[in-house]
Amino acid sequence: MTVQQSATMEAPTYCITLPDWTILGFQCWPSDNGFVMQSHFGGHDRDGVLHDFYAYGFVLTNEKAEITHCKTHVSPEYNDFLDVVLGVYGPFRNGADEYMAAVARKMQSAGIPFPHQ
Repeated sequence: MTVQQSATMEAPTYCITLPDWTILGFQCWPSDNGFVMQSHFGGHDRDGVLHDFYAYGFVLTNEKAEITHCKTHVSPEYNDFLDVVLGVYGPFRNGADEYMAAVARKMQSAGIPFPHQ
């Protein structure tokens, strides 16, 4: 499964529990060889409680401004967030497949068909 496919399934899955799930803020800091970004994601549950976390992206580029390396880290609140929206959190020892299985279970429990690869 591609990153694009998994990302398009995450947002609807999060919206099952957090109907107003969205990006709450974004900041970006350029450097000589790339940039760093901070994204703040969150939404409110049906009781009005905000569940949120931050994602930090680090992007390196070459002299042609082509991306040569990219990685993302999340704040510690991500585990609590996943526990609320998926009912489970990492570490996912089997990688992305284990995480996507949790997404599939959540979608299916809400009656949303999970796309097959």
